[in-house]
Amino acid sequence: MATLANGMDAARDPRAVGNAFVDQYYNVLNQSPHMLHRFYTDISELSRPGLDGEMTSVTSMQGINDKILSMGFEKYHLQILTADAQASHKGGVSSALVTGRLTGEDDIMRTFSQSFFLAPQDNGFFILNDIFRYVEGESTEPISASPEELDAKSVEVSITDPGQCFEAE
Repeated sequence: MATLANGMDAARDPRAVGNAFVDQYYNVLNQSPHMLHRFYTDISELSRPGLDGEMTSVTSMQGINDKILSMGFEKYHLQILTADAQASHKGGVSSALVTGRLTGEDDIMRTFSQSFFLAPQDNGFFILNDIFRYVEGESTEPISASPEELDAKSVEVSITDPGQCFEAE
């Protein structure tokens, strides 16, 4: 097994883990949001802004599943702009920043940022912490790009078995 300059083995290279995670997570979010809770455990915490902008947090796989499903992501077109990851405490991976855009059926585009802490486990990683926030000053104007242009810019991902926690390839 190869060792990287940062001391991690190549199978747990934070960039490789982060990229594999981002591909899998957002693909499942887009195609099977009812399966997304499987990336979490009962000790995970997920935080999302309420209608008033105040963050609310939920724990447990059931609480996380309920929260994700209540947000109606299936009604949005998702575009990932950036994803960065670095090694963290005790072999964890912090996907420190994922930025992207969600476009609703009303053609209003909202920019978001999302932060994850991916904790190691025997068969890969699980999401321990997840914070999502819309970026202030997001556009309230309808987008001018056609759906075909947006699709061309979207990240291409392939779905894996979301019943298993993900592993870096």
